[in-house]
Amino acid sequence: LQHGGRQTHMVFFLHIPFPTSQIFRELECGESILEGMLHADVVGFHAFDHGRHFLNATKRILGLSHESLVGGLIGVRHGKRVILVTMSNVSIETNLVDAALQQPVVQS
Repeated sequence: LQHGGRQTHMVFFLHIPFPTSQIFRELECGESILEGMLHADVVGFHAFDHGRHFLNATKRILGLSHESLVGGLIGVRHGKRVILVTMSNVSIETNLVDAALQQPVVQS
């Protein structure tokens, strides 16, 4: 996204538990919900289990793969983009996210 001549990044942080992929399989709009979340540059969760459910859902429902990135972050490959997935029980650690967003694999 461009805002005021500067590139901005969209962050989606879910403050509640993320359901298993089975829920998205049952929902008529389950695939659309996941696709919508993937418009963000960063998707964050409070707990590892919530992030794991998201990664499993994107793999099982959308057929996407994920990879380990520098700094312990995980990236979901969606088209030509890599969406960062973070797990933090308090908030998003902006210094780690900023560093990861500068990686060439994320910039493409």
